[in-house]
Amino acid sequence: MAETPTAPEEAKGADNQFDRLFDAAGCRTQAELADLLGIRQSSIAVAKRRNRLPSDWLLKILRLRNINPDWIIFGSGAKFLLPSETRETPNPPQEAPPVRALDGLIMSRILGCFRARDLQSELVRRKKTGIRFAGDKSNQRA
Repeated sequence: MAETPTAPEEAKGADNQFDRLFDAAGCRTQAELADLLGIRQSSIAVAKRRNRLPSDWLLKILRLRNINPDWIIFGSGAKFLLPSETRETPNPPQEAPPVRALDGLIMSRILGCFRARDLQSELVRRKKTGIRFAGDKSNQRA
């Protein structure tokens, strides 16, 4: 799993990244965020302790809530990627579409935030191990 780089001097920045992630997700507790992302609560605790925000969490929150990864990572830019009406409450959770279905604009934004090599390695690893992407019926094991 690729993670967003966090230099030691940016430890406080990592705390801010987690604060923005919770804000973007509309979650107050680690358990709520874990449920939204489909992970264990302990994974969030470990990531916070290591001051590392896994990139796949950013992909999920991007697809679920249309949140700009730059905003979560750097605290700059628009919170939402696409213009929308004022959002006082987050969108209801939806199943994330397959990664291959991401349009060019969103994929270019993601690749701008993460090293393409890390993302490509993760996609290859998932394909080799037979991990299916949400909604992907063509990638089933025989």
